[in-house]
This record gives sequence, structure tokens and C-alpha cells, in this order.
Amino acid sequence: MISIIVNTCARAAQRERYPVPVNGPYDQREQWLREITLPRYLADPLVTDVILVASCDDWPGLPPVVRLLVLPDPKPLSPIACLDKRHLGAQAARNDIVVFHHDDMVLADDAAERIAERDSSLWDVLAMRLRRRGDPNEYIEDGWPAYIMGHGICMHRRALDKVPWNTVPRRMDWDVQQSKLLSDMRMRIVRADNVVLEAI
Repeated sequence: MISIIVNTCARAAQRERYPVPVNGPYDQREQWLREITLPRYLADPLVTDVILVASCDDWPGLPPVVRLLVLPDPKPLSPIACLDKRHLGAQAARNDIVVFHHDDMVLADDAAERIAERDSSLWDVLAMRLRRRGDPNEYIEDGWPAYIMGHGICMHRRALDKVPWNTVPRRMDWDVQQSKLLSDMRMRIVRADNVVLEAI
């Protein structure tokens, strides 16, 4: 069974009227969560734990099976803010296999099945592929093998115990630093070409 942690700043960013980012307005991110991401996970029997970690508690109408964790952040748009949100989500996750991703991403339809097919005793971290949603042939360069994509990552509880999110250096290149930490700790990092994260 799989836990999925989605870190978001959508409603906090809307409330504070932050500038619109290059990849779409924040109200659109909330729409993606409500119309694409959460329905997909709630319909997947392999995903038994869905956690949304947000910067504010103003999320009316969430399905009751989605757990909302709130971590107020004075700078919710900072890339570093997701470290604390992912750490909070990891502590609350109920399963040994945990997927983390940003609110403008979603696992492909068959990704949970592909993860579950793998013998979890043979890996600590699965490095997923990244592609644009709606185009199965348009993969995005993700820096593998020197870099494990920070947009989304699949980790076994073993890896989270050895390299928890609160040990990742709080720098703008935190994802590069996490990749280095996981390698230095000799985590078994496996490239999973058939496990795909989609950029919405």
C-alpha cells in the first residue's frame, strides 16, 4: 500500500495575492488538485493514504479521506518551504512506501501499480520519470543519474528514517543536496522508467 504526500501553497498564495508564477495561477493549482490529482488517488485501491500538506486550513469541501495537515509558513512560495511540509507529511504517513510531489504534479494512471509490482526489499528510493500530462512521449529531462528529481520522489520508510526531510540543507538547491545525502548514506536508488510523474 502507498501513501502520497502532496505539498501545496495554493490557497495561501491566493489569499496573500502573490504574483502569478510562470507555470500558472495558484487558483489553477487548487483546481488541478480537486479535479485531477485527488480523484485519481482516491480511485486507486493501492493508494490507501492521501495527505495534503498546506500553508493554511482554508480548504473547504475536501473529501473526508484526504488528511489535511497545516504548516503555516511566512514564505509559502519559497522552494524551501516544501521541506518542512514533506517532513510533516512523512511523520504522519501510514504506509512504508511514500510518494512526495508538488501540487502541479500527479502520478500517471498506472504508476501506483508499477510501484507495487517492485520488490520493495530491493530499493530504498525510486527515481521516477517526468513527462507532460497528456503527451505520453514527451519526457522532460530530469538530470538522472547524478540527480534525483525533487518535483516528486518515491521513498521507502527505510530511506526516510536514514535521511528525513528535516536533515536536507535549507538551500535553494535542496533537491541537489538531498540527492547527495541519499547517495552518501548508500541508499539503494533505483531508476524506475515505468513509474511516471506527470507535470500538469
